Amino acid sequence: MNKIKKLVVELLCICMMMSSSMWAFAEEKIIESKEELVKKEEQFNNNENFLIEKKYGEYFLSKFNYSEDLSDPIPLYNLENNIEAVVFSLKNKDADGYIIINTNDLSIPEFSLSKSNPFTTGVYDKCIYNGPLEYYNKKDGKITTIYDNKQIDLNNIKLVYSKKPIDKLEKFENEKNLIKPKKPTETYEELKGSLRTWGTSHYCGVDGTAILLMYFDDYYDESFVKTSLESANALTNHLVNNRYIPDKGTVSTEIKSGIEDYLNDRGLGNDYDVSRRTYNFSSIKQKIKQDKPVLVGTVSHPDFGDHWIIAHAYYEDDFGDDYIIVNDGWGSNDVYVANNSTYYDYLVYIY
Repeated sequence: MNKIKKLVVELLCICMMMSSSMWAFAEEKIIESKEELVKKEEQFNNNENFLIEKKYGEYFLSKFNYSEDLSDPIPLYNLENNIEAVVFSLKNKDADGYIIINTNDLSIPEFSLSKSNPFTTGVYDKCIYNGPLEYYNKKDGKITTIYDNKQIDLNNIKLVYSKKPIDKLEKFENEKNLIKPKKPTETYEELKGSLRTWGTSHYCGVDGTAILLMYFDDYYDESFVKTSLESANALTNHLVNNRYIPDKGTVSTEIKSGIEDYLNDRGLGNDYDVSRRTYNFSSIKQKIKQDKPVLVGTVSHPDFGDHWIIAHAYYEDDFGDDYIIVNDGWGSNDVYVANNSTYYDYLVYIY
């Protein structure tokens, strides 16, 4: 009997030792977990890693059925020489893309699932971003535009793009919980046809007008453009040589009057009108639904005056993400730019 009691006592001691060891192990794992969380938060707040922007971008793009990793982050500076955003490259099955995410509030001013990252076209000291489609670089103390490498004076540019900092982790968690359980209620409307992807040596106002006219020629009335002029160089040269659209930085009044003169000379002035109005998302939606592309002028471009892009679709959802989908004025369609009147000034369209 004594032997049995002794065995029971020994077993109880072993169990107590095991229990103590297990609790110590569990406590150690909890501490490790907390340390990992702190480390993760520190990494999220480290602008060199841009981990929270990367994760947020992945959740955002899941709404568009994109599931690949974001890669190759490049910091983007604002005109006040502070990091304002980060651009990631996207690797798609058929084409590369990019997404720009603000490092202050995680807003997304611009992305494309088919156009390559505009900030990987060279090696720069700094990349500068001033809102949708305003791309600059700094090298050896000089500021140049990315697409044509023209040197500019930053004093001539109006500060358009700057966001106030918020709690990014809180926003990330809140929106992740919204996005993950359900697909948002969304609206996507596009033109029935496709815009030409023309990018010539002329200014964007010339190219944009040519693309607009060719859409009407392709889908409305073949008398819009003479058959001999139905190519990028032929039509843009015609618009410049006949002084319809100046081959320089243009404003909305010049674009409107130039298109009106062109339509009158083609005998189309009685059938079609040209409208110019301040930027309005509702007007763009209305015209897209009517199968009419819209020329959109961006604000404060130092070289182009207005940089002209052509809206061919729009997207909006119940998470507050509203975008116009445009031809970027350099030969690419399907670029999503945020609906924000701060970035644009005038619309010009044929109706």
